[in-house]
Amino acid sequence: MTTTSALTPSQPEAPWSVVFDTKGGARQAPLETADGGAAISPLTWVHLYTGDSAHFLLSQVGVLPPKVAEYFAQPSGQARLVAVADGLLMTLRGVDQPPGGLPVELPSIQVWLGRNRVVTSSSPVPGAIREIYSDLMAGVGPKGPADFLGRLALLLIRDLGPLLDDNSGALDLLETRILTREVDHLGRELNTIRLNLLRLHRHLSPQRTLLHESLQEHGRHRLGPEETLSTLREASERVDDRLERLEGLREHCGALQEALADLQSQRMNNALYLLSLYTALFLPMGVLTGLLGINLAGIPGEKSPWGFWIVCLLLVLFGAAGYWVFRKLGLTQPMAHKGRKRHRLGANNSAGKGHPDHNAVEDT
Repeated sequence: MTTTSALTPSQPEAPWSVVFDTKGGARQAPLETADGGAAISPLTWVHLYTGDSAHFLLSQVGVLPPKVAEYFAQPSGQARLVAVADGLLMTLRGVDQPPGGLPVELPSIQVWLGRNRVVTSSSPVPGAIREIYSDLMAGVGPKGPADFLGRLALLLIRDLGPLLDDNSGALDLLETRILTREVDHLGRELNTIRLNLLRLHRHLSPQRTLLHESLQEHGRHRLGPEETLSTLREASERVDDRLERLEGLREHCGALQEALADLQSQRMNNALYLLSLYTALFLPMGVLTGLLGINLAGIPGEKSPWGFWIVCLLLVLFGAAGYWVFRKLGLTQPMAHKGRKRHRLGANNSAGKGHPDHNAVEDT
């Protein structure tokens, strides 16, 4: 493997190796030193390209278990925890929101966490890895393997909170539009949010189990002092909280989808109701015009110059009479409006009579 310098602005994707001082700082170390066999005490962190992982790990066969090289050679799609010898293999997942309104990225990072060595592999370099590196160079970084894992997990989900807030606000706006019956293109927007939340849930849900298992395995592998577990515990709790919020937003989406379906069904029922009403209203006129259109002699008013106008007047009278009958029967309003009207009448009657139950139930 060629020697490359540590992470720099001109080489943001370059592999690097650093040595921890267990006080929150680190110093750069050439990759040849990491390739050379024994790990540099007390803890060495090597970050690699995804494509460079296999090459580097082949040079570490005498230091790392063979299963580590096999794990890093696989795609990083599966988030799982594997206990190997005195360390842990895992794939961490997160959310990365690039600046400038660019689409959200969902990075995956392969991690080997041992007593004196940490190896990470990803391409490109996520913002979480960059920040840990900067903290180490500033002397405020992690102090051990467990602390490293906890910080990495926290940074990977840092952008998830604002992202969930944005989706929650969007769902509130959609709910307002449903209540005000402004549903144009609403179904498409709701489906977009549901797909985004489903993608996030599928990507991040394994992280909860992985961090819980990491805390359990630490008791067996003792990856660093006990006090360094606080960050890992915080990361596990934070992931639990974010996933609960994510699941709540998915349930909110389902409720809005049902409300939208009910509203669309109500609109369809009202349209069919009005169509059947108009059909019944014009039915007598159709019968009358059909009778007058038959080719038989002796039709009343056949030779009168006022016959046509009399027929038109009769049609108007028939239509007005039919409308009056429908109105008296309460059939001229859509079903939803009738339900609200009956609700108001029931509430007024109960209030006027002093009835104890003032909470009238709306008809549906």
